[in-house]
Amino acid sequence: MNSIMKGLAAVIFLGFLTEPIQATTFQKRDFPLDESIAPCTDLYKYACEKTITSFELPKTRRRHSFAFDDIGEFLLSQKKAYFVGVQKADSSNPKEKEVQAYYLACMNVEGAKAGEKELVSKIIADVKKIESREQFTDFLFQRLERGETSFLALFSNLPNLENWRVRDIYFDIAPLSFGEKSYYEKPELISEHKSLLETFFKEVGLDRSSERAKWVSDFEVGLAKVYPSGQEINKNIFSETEMKPALIEKLDALKLKEFFKNLNTNRHIRNLYGDKTFEYLNEALKTYPVEQLKSVFIYHTLKEHLDDAYPKFKKEAVAFDAKHFGGVAERPDRAERCTNEVEAKLGKELDSILLPRLFPNFPKDKLAAMVEKIRRHLVQTVKRNKWLSSKARSEAALKLSKLNIRLVSPETDEEWGFAPVKEYSSVSPIQNRLLFQVAKREQTIQDLKKTFKGPVWEFGPLTVNAALMPPYNAIVFPIGILQPPFYDPSASEEINMAAIGAVIGHEVGHAIDDKGYTYNHLGQLRPWAKAEDEKKFLERAEPLVRQFNEIGHNGKFTLGENIGDLVGLTNAYQSAFPKGSKKPVAIKRDFFVQWARLWCEVQRPELIELRKKIDPHSLGFARANEPVKHLQGFADAFSCKTGDKLVLPSEKRVNIW
Repeated sequence: MNSIMKGLAAVIFLGFLTEPIQATTFQKRDFPLDESIAPCTDLYKYACEKTITSFELPKTRRRHSFAFDDIGEFLLSQKKAYFVGVQKADSSNPKEKEVQAYYLACMNVEGAKAGEKELVSKIIADVKKIESREQFTDFLFQRLERGETSFLALFSNLPNLENWRVRDIYFDIAPLSFGEKSYYEKPELISEHKSLLETFFKEVGLDRSSERAKWVSDFEVGLAKVYPSGQEINKNIFSETEMKPALIEKLDALKLKEFFKNLNTNRHIRNLYGDKTFEYLNEALKTYPVEQLKSVFIYHTLKEHLDDAYPKFKKEAVAFDAKHFGGVAERPDRAERCTNEVEAKLGKELDSILLPRLFPNFPKDKLAAMVEKIRRHLVQTVKRNKWLSSKARSEAALKLSKLNIRLVSPETDEEWGFAPVKEYSSVSPIQNRLLFQVAKREQTIQDLKKTFKGPVWEFGPLTVNAALMPPYNAIVFPIGILQPPFYDPSASEEINMAAIGAVIGHEVGHAIDDKGYTYNHLGQLRPWAKAEDEKKFLERAEPLVRQFNEIGHNGKFTLGENIGDLVGLTNAYQSAFPKGSKKPVAIKRDFFVQWARLWCEVQRPELIELRKKIDPHSLGFARANEPVKHLQGFADAFSCKTGDKLVLPSEKRVNIW
């Protein structure tokens, strides 16, 4: 999950000036219950309503998901405190010197203005020299070779689907301004985007601003028609999508054949965006007017760099994002923006510095025991399964038993996946951004040449998230999410089971869900479920698709995450309250209330619309309410009756495992 949703809540702020940041205590939030709401009717409101109504979303935030962002705000405050008083990058630790220099440069307003103007002047001057289509395609190719933005974003790599120890190559496709292709079907949005584009071209000093704005808009509208949806891209990441030699040969204007020849590698090439997307870009380079192509390139190369020296465009861009995509109503202060930029570029390096200072004595063994308990329970559940074929049942149990559990933080530099160390400027933020691109290109090439020994963490340990990494058959629980309300070493086992236990079950369950059964216990893309097993799985899951469609979600798109929630909650409950358990009903109530508290959230309405299009996770109210309908334990805990909103007849309850 992105840390774009922040807000000031149960957080302790401490100023450290020039003293090193010290470990502090995260302040747990109280979630008062709304006794006027019947939990059998709406568990989410029962657990969350008073917290939500007493909270005002800051203008500098687009969302606050309390369980995640209370922790996230605490961690942000500690990162900001770390940078307070930093006057120069003089640390003996190369990584610390990097993050300090990057931050100091970002804070340098005059350096930012000068760098932005210099970059704009250089890009426009370079483009003006181009007189022919051939020169333009050569220009783009040279930038691609250097790891700079072109009509293709920087190339990168993914674990190979047969052998995660080596990497595959893939390209991102750059030139779309909207986060989801369906937005290009909104005439009002397109019209307002043209106005923003016109401001951009006026600000950078180019003539024919209105005409250029139309060129860029038309180019993007055309690309959006062939561009895959977020759902399709996500599916392609976990599927065999080879870029065929015939397609590479065909993409003559993009010069991909020459690029791969110069790269001198035999690594597998993945096609995450589909043939039509690449063909559109290639055909555009061959047929669109050169001035139109230049305008598209200039806009997409420079738009993220226009800020201090171009305040009119930046102000309009922020307002446009707020109006249409639920962006912030007001930008955070500069110190926070610079902290976030360091996090975005050198986040793992920053986490490696702060982790031992913030969490020096984390009780890892107690957490490991809980993970093992959930895993063992799910293995036994699978072994008792009646609808899987015998072979599939054995393979599923084997995969779960071999699951690689990564807790708290990476243990080796390879697991961290640091970018190559660079001498970042302490005065020029633009110079640093360009240098970071160079570092990432170097890292990509190094990764393509090496054989990995173990899984690489996709995010730093101070991330408030957890994830399954299918190619490694591994799950990651960073220390960022191992804070209240997700995990509290001082809380009862039942409370922790309802929170981190359910999250553990969710991620472990992903190993054998609708995507998980395509990977074997070695992380290879080799389905272990037969066609009839898959058919039965989808038949059992189909009621969940209908259930979430009925509440305004895309049930098919969110199916994997909804199954994860149901499997996670079910197994956490069964682990906390095994058959024959005589624990008081009040503890069972506390269990379900704690589950619901994980999903309390406040967000801007426009963001809700965007999330439904691009986020495979359901909204908070749905994650709290919908899974409990399938658990008899919930109905028993609150004495719910047939006909209550959160009670399903037993024959309509879904039981995957």
